[in-house]
Amino acid sequence: MYGLVNEAIRGMVLASFDEQTWVAIAEEAGVDDEFISMHSYDDADTYALVSVASEKLGVPADEILEGFGKHWIQFTAEEGYGSLVEMMGDSLEVFLRRLGDDMHARVVAAMPALQPPEFFVEERSATEFIIRYRSHRQGLSSMVKGLLEGLAEKYQRQAAVTMLSTEHTDDKAQATFLVEILDRH
Repeated sequence: MYGLVNEAIRGMVLASFDEQTWVAIAEEAGVDDEFISMHSYDDADTYALVSVASEKLGVPADEILEGFGKHWIQFTAEEGYGSLVEMMGDSLEVFLRRLGDDMHARVVAAMPALQPPEFFVEERSATEFIIRYRSHRQGLSSMVKGLLEGLAEKYQRQAAVTMLSTEHTDDKAQATFLVEILDRH
């Protein structure tokens, strides 16, 4: 994963704890405590950070990943990538409709080593979306749930995000989510 992901994990820890806690997590995970945003790091570094943070903070890894997904939306906007979200649409509904189209194609242009997940979107109604997620990376479904919740917050919408199913095989991970928009604009 790109250093931008690990930097966001660092930022999330620092937002709730102190520098000493972050350094201890990074040290025990066996990684540097700072990252170069556009440098590609081994996925094992990120998984180690989540695992150690879960242990040290006494929070289940799935909760850390879900919180990280929410944090990611704000973090990327602050790091200058907010325009990517803006290009995807001016509402949660429009963003979700476009999620399966070309969002990651735009990102890959800037990050050629990126191995992005795939999203397939089924619009059941104006307020209900089925999001199918597929990735070669294992164990990140909770992060996707957090991302979807973070997008709802970004667009100032009330939404319920439910993970309907998750499946992991040796070469891929899949999950299906129901996003129900609860308020009307």
